Amino acid sequence: MPRTMCILACLALSPLALAEKVLRWEVVVDAPVADVWRAFTVEEQVEKWMVPNSQIDLRIGGAMLNNYSVEGPLTPETPGTIIHTYLAIEPERMIASRVTVPEGAPVPKCIEESWGVTRFEPLPGNRTRITLSSCGWGEGPDWDAAEEFFRSGNQWTLDRLRELFPSPSREENDRAFDLLRRLVGGEWIVENIRPDGSVFRVRNLMTFGATENVILTAGWLGDAEGMFHHGAGQIWREPVTGRVVYQSINEADSIASGAITLESHDTILWDWTVTRPSGEVDVYRVIMEFLDADRYAMSIDYRNPQTPDAAWTPMISAMEFKRVERAPEPFHRLKPGAPRR
Repeated sequence: MPRTMCILACLALSPLALAEKVLRWEVVVDAPVADVWRAFTVEEQVEKWMVPNSQIDLRIGGAMLNNYSVEGPLTPETPGTIIHTYLAIEPERMIASRVTVPEGAPVPKCIEESWGVTRFEPLPGNRTRITLSSCGWGEGPDWDAAEEFFRSGNQWTLDRLRELFPSPSREENDRAFDLLRRLVGGEWIVENIRPDGSVFRVRNLMTFGATENVILTAGWLGDAEGMFHHGAGQIWREPVTGRVVYQSINEADSIASGAITLESHDTILWDWTVTRPSGEVDVYRVIMEFLDADRYAMSIDYRNPQTPDAAWTPMISAMEFKRVERAPEPFHRLKPGAPRR
């Protein structure tokens, strides 16, 4: 019970500032903001790391009820229930809440006079910075005791969150990039027949950049009428961390970015988060399984950020690409009016 009250009030390694009765902490986790948001707002996800028993009514005036006991119904009156009442919500960006502690909790009741603001900031490479501001902080022995109580729970909280979103090891990043290097050379193509009998073609080209730690990508889509340039991007290793990340922009000026991680020995996962010019965001995952030196299978799933349970919906299943030295002429012929690039 003590630790779960620290979670929304004190998520961090150490306070960043103490000014005007505000305590502030932050932590960065290796996961996209949509996944981190779900870890705080979806009962099944909360129960993976925060407490074994949670009930969430995600609306202003609603509350998250947390309890370490799984016996019996979970209500505000259940002994040991910690109540976080929602004061303000901005989806995937901010939660403000006020805590009500149960009778007998080893924390001064003065904490109920404060409120917490948890902010979620998307970072490059599908990482997320979580910042917690504890506002309305008072002075005196009870407040000092409350601060010490919260500090003691921080490391436990951070460890649990990192266990939920583990960072890839150096060896896993090395293997993921080694697989990606296989894509350099030749052209990768696929040709399928749609249910209506029409043809669908893809041509992808990968080359090294200034060094072999950078891969430049270009892709074309098309049909019997011809092809059009669909997108271009680059994949690289981050300095220091060695993480594998990418960024791509398509013909509609939408930008995709994220991390590429190792799923299994011959399979990588792209966290494909797309931001449109309007600011709307779409979330995909691309699974690429290397079948041999000259073939890979690609699957694409979509997740609606507005769907409460955020279930993945399959879009493409095991589309098989093959490497050729040069694609046949139909893969190079542009659609009438398509820009030549």
